[in-house]
Amino acid sequence: MLMDSMFKTFDLPKRRIHFHEFLREINHHLVEHTAMTPDRLRSVSRHWIGNTRLLCFDEFHVHDIADAILMGRFLEIAVDMGVRVVLTSNYAPLNLFPDQEFHHRFLPTISLIETRFYVIHLDGARDYRYDQSVAADQRFLHTSDAQANELIARILQEGYPDIEVQPQTLLLSNRPIPARAACANAVWFDFFHLCMGNRSHLDYLEIAERWRTVAVSNIQRCRLLNPDALRRFIWLIDILYDRKIKLLLSSEMPIDELLADVLDSKHDLCRTRSRLQEMQSIHFAQPERYTCLS
Repeated sequence: MLMDSMFKTFDLPKRRIHFHEFLREINHHLVEHTAMTPDRLRSVSRHWIGNTRLLCFDEFHVHDIADAILMGRFLEIAVDMGVRVVLTSNYAPLNLFPDQEFHHRFLPTISLIETRFYVIHLDGARDYRYDQSVAADQRFLHTSDAQANELIARILQEGYPDIEVQPQTLLLSNRPIPARAACANAVWFDFFHLCMGNRSHLDYLEIAERWRTVAVSNIQRCRLLNPDALRRFIWLIDILYDRKIKLLLSSEMPIDELLADVLDSKHDLCRTRSRLQEMQSIHFAQPERYTCLS
């Protein structure tokens, strides 16, 4: 809400982008950039920034050392260009890169943020997402697999008469993935294939760009105890939430209780549980797309 309000207030060349989406774009530009320059990242970054004077990043947090180094250099370049940068994160600067083996290599970026940015902690005890009215249409199911699958199929068919509710193989990031159903605007995956396999935030960005309704079935506690699967699920929710995608879920128990029972990644799960609560709200609708304003 704060980022939305701030972004709308300023009438100047501006851009707002999710952190995962930025990484995809900047890496694509680095691959495509063929000019012989002594500092390719600086050249690509300056071109990507263009005449943008306000740059807003949602969900700033890095797990990979290559992404951490890239982002550190990019922030230095943007600040040197006089761009005003706004970052949102669920982590204080010192905790933005949790990998202890390479944490020391991210310290210059942490120092840049602590010295050149205003750091504002929003740590109130009340979560306003839990105050919102739940949508009339049932979106999160917790019943037996067979019953849940019947309900999801019925909900999808009522909203999308052209949907094919039958096993099929789709392509995400040019790699096959099994789906239970799909049409132009809706898709249904099993949690096992979507989060237990070798998938990344690039797959989830593509899902958010291709479909307006996404169903994920058969979420089990034993699967969420897998750290990689849990991290992928957190990425998925972050991206679908950012794009205001309608989400249908089925799990072996209420999803909020299921996630509360998972011991790992408590910090991330606080955000995920909160967002899942809002995604059931009657107010959770289609997004405004945040693009460049020149």
